Amino acid sequence: MKAVDMLSCMQGVKFSAAVYAAPEDRRYKLKAGHLERLLTKLWDNTRASEADQQLKKCPGDYYREIVASKIALALRGGGRCPSLRYFEIVAMGTMMHSDQPETLIPSDFVDRRHAVFCKPDLSDLEPLVRHYLREEAEREGIADEGRAHLLKYHTCERRAEYFVDICQRIV
Repeated sequence: MKAVDMLSCMQGVKFSAAVYAAPEDRRYKLKAGHLERLLTKLWDNTRASEADQQLKKCPGDYYREIVASKIALALRGGGRCPSLRYFEIVAMGTMMHSDQPETLIPSDFVDRRHAVFCKPDLSDLEPLVRHYLREEAEREGIADEGRAHLLKYHTCERRAEYFVDICQRIV
């Protein structure tokens, strides 16, 4: 939510976003801030409202919007970290801005090589977005490197090979 507020107000930047909710999502996932999220989870752990569910885009529209974007964000919210979006953006050849994942990801993306990571408090998000919108060749290079890295390490086949390799080393 903080990133949406920040980027929506940036002059000269066309920004599109919404807080999407699926029917199975709980209201607390749509709250900004850890305390508000926790209190909502404790006192009102109901499903997301129908109005919030109506904001959810159909998959085709969602993917078309990412492909048409110069930069797409995959920031932690109330959901999993990293979410599928973390990999979807890169797979579609769009440069990803993200915060550093909380979990260890084998062969993760490298900052400024495969993706761009901002500080957890988002204090550098606006300058990073402005820089990469201005530096087209650099942005496209990172997007291309990110997609190549994803295809090398993060397809279903590569992940399965990694899993089998770990199992063989343990056994």
